Amino acid sequence: KAFRLWRRAITMRKMREGKAALGESLFCLHPVLGPAILRVRKACLELSAMRLHCLQPGVIYSLDEMVARHANHCVEVAQVLDAFSRGLLSTTQSSCRRAVEVMEDLLLASKERTAAAGAPAGHVAAATSVSQAVAHASKLARQAEFGFAVNAAR
Repeated sequence: KAFRLWRRAITMRKMREGKAALGESLFCLHPVLGPAILRVRKACLELSAMRLHCLQPGVIYSLDEMVARHANHCVEVAQVLDAFSRGLLSTTQSSCRRAVEVMEDLLLASKERTAAAGAPAGHVAAATSVSQAVAHASKLARQAEFGFAVNAAR
């Protein structure tokens, strides 16, 4: 019985760590970029419903009538594509701008914590580079855990 409890505890710990690693590495769970990617996906799905032709089934068109309908429909589709392009550009620009602001806020907060801890002004850059190195090392460790979680899931 003790072995089963131990094994279950280990399994649950690995699953919890894998879940955390997945949550940190998945793009769609990012608090700023996640909603933006969902808006882009929604716009793409709406665009995929558009047709490049405007023919009614069971209706016989003369050549002139079909060309006129097609020309009108091409203008409408071009307008929709232009609106899609502008919307996509504004969505990506605003979300990237917001993500940069969040990263800058985090960097400023870490610099302020370092300065408040009593480090001299010249040591702030060194402390920041050390904290960046630690953050990079922990990121690599999480990626290794992510790979382990994926292999364990197989």
